[in-house]
Amino acid sequence: MFPHGFELVFDNYNPLVFGISPTDRTADAFVSIAGYPKWVTLFFLNGKGLDDPEGLLVGEGKQVRSIRLAASGDLDQPSSGH
Repeated sequence: MFPHGFELVFDNYNPLVFGISPTDRTADAFVSIAGYPKWVTLFFLNGKGLDDPEGLLVGEGKQVRSIRLAASGDLDQPSSGH
């Protein structure tokens, strides 16, 4: 889907994070997947500008929005944004 992108891996304090970027620079990443012990969170790093008619994205910051997935079935289910 993104043949010339870079996969970036970060070992943060709690989650293991995989980012996707058009360059090898962390600042250029547009999405990341953070694996926590009990859930996975998808972070859209420019998420504030995304169309979200279902209200699935959470976050109050200037830029990032996210979706938390607590179980594999969450991928198939609309959620209330939590």
